[in-house]
Amino acid sequence: MKQYPIFFLLMLICFSSYAQDSLRTTIPKKRTGLLFAGGTLAYAGTLAGLSAVWYKKDRAKFHWFDDSGEWLLMDKAAHFTAAYHFSRLSCQLFKRLTISRNSQTLYSSLTGFLMISSVEVLDGFQNGYGASAYDLSANLLGAGLFAGQELLWHEQRIKPKFSYHTTAFPRHRPETLGKGFLEQVIKDYNGQTYWLSVDIHAFFSKKNTFPKWLNIAAGYGAEGMLYGFPNDPRHIKPPRRQFYLALDWDLSYIRTRSSLLKGLLFVLDAVKIPSPAVSMDSKGIFRFHPLYF
Repeated sequence: MKQYPIFFLLMLICFSSYAQDSLRTTIPKKRTGLLFAGGTLAYAGTLAGLSAVWYKKDRAKFHWFDDSGEWLLMDKAAHFTAAYHFSRLSCQLFKRLTISRNSQTLYSSLTGFLMISSVEVLDGFQNGYGASAYDLSANLLGAGLFAGQELLWHEQRIKPKFSYHTTAFPRHRPETLGKGFLEQVIKDYNGQTYWLSVDIHAFFSKKNTFPKWLNIAAGYGAEGMLYGFPNDPRHIKPPRRQFYLALDWDLSYIRTRSSLLKGLLFVLDAVKIPSPAVSMDSKGIFRFHPLYF
């Protein structure tokens, strides 16, 4: 069970304020090469550090691993979401370079894809894991969603988002699903929900009266998972998929001069704000949630 995408998504929170603060000035063209060189070295150093610390033991020859049947694809939704948001964050930095808009989009989406996918290479040399072509595909789709919207609309009208609520499942397997709240946010797929939040206002003429701040979000989740494969006999109850429809708020329309507040809004716009929702599970059972997290 790998939780790297959520780990990287949490790193986004740490870097966003810095990124927003760094947007005050444009980077001169003559320094662009130094920025790329420095970024490449930092990226290579991070991979080397991960390889030395997290992958020091149980090394093996590079191999692939088919994990398409695990966790009801919740891990793939995590990869998709993390790749999108790292592309989104990278674009904020590349916008300060004196390069074309298409180049900004290309470099930022490539950065988002590589940031998440590089771990797959390390996993490929690890016993018990292996590189996953399905994870790589999810990473590509997430970075591609960002790039496609930038090229087509020059804005992000559809944003993947993440939300979490606590569940009772970690107490049955805390070493896998988390022993405390922060671990559970990262590890417990039963409490995670992944959303596509749609900016309805942006799809109509600029004169339309639909509230700019109000979005409609479609969500995907799953519950009942103590082990990766849904047919594992050790489950307490059969795992099942969950589909959601809810209201959401688009925080990108809020304007402020504060770099700290900009960073906070940037982070919160990656998180699905609690709201009323309706759900349907894979058994066709509908539920209304007055306030769904």
